[in-house]
Amino acid sequence: ILLGDKYVANTNYPLAIENYRYALKRNSENITPYIKLGATYLKNNEPTKAYDYFLKALKINPESLTSQLGVAQSFINIRQFEKTRDYLITLDQTKYEIKYYNALIIILFKEFDKAEKIFEEISSAKGKVNDKFLDYSQKFLDKYKTFSSFKEGDTLFLETLLSKALTEVEQYNAADPLLYD
Repeated sequence: ILLGDKYVANTNYPLAIENYRYALKRNSENITPYIKLGATYLKNNEPTKAYDYFLKALKINPESLTSQLGVAQSFINIRQFEKTRDYLITLDQTKYEIKYYNALIIILFKEFDKAEKIFEEISSAKGKVNDKFLDYSQKFLDKYKTFSSFKEGDTLFLETLLSKALTEVEQYNAADPLLYD
């Protein structure tokens, strides 16, 4: 696992995957190699393989938030946004990380006001949510603020701003549909 982590840090994903697979062979009951493999496959732009490993991790621990978010991210990277939405609905809606992913998907279904409220809720939960999600939510709120400063702003302008925010939070596959519009 540690060697795989070093390879991930150096962006050598094939060698990281090899090491995580070795760790998995040594202990297939441990959730960590499954999660590490899923995350590394996501970084290596192989979301279908990532999905498979996150599902295996969920079989070991159905409550693993990391695995749940990994499944959601896999769906996003495969561009199966309806599946992502349907999957997220089945998860614990009180968790801010899940709310964040819900907001991302809501943007893609063009429910911009609803997404903004979720980002505001996340931003006001400092100390209760991971700093990464606080920072990411703030990036979206900044785009909403920019849009609100234009009295007659067109929805297309908001979509462009939100797609920019999606790229800033490394959600490139989610940004594409908004950019096509």
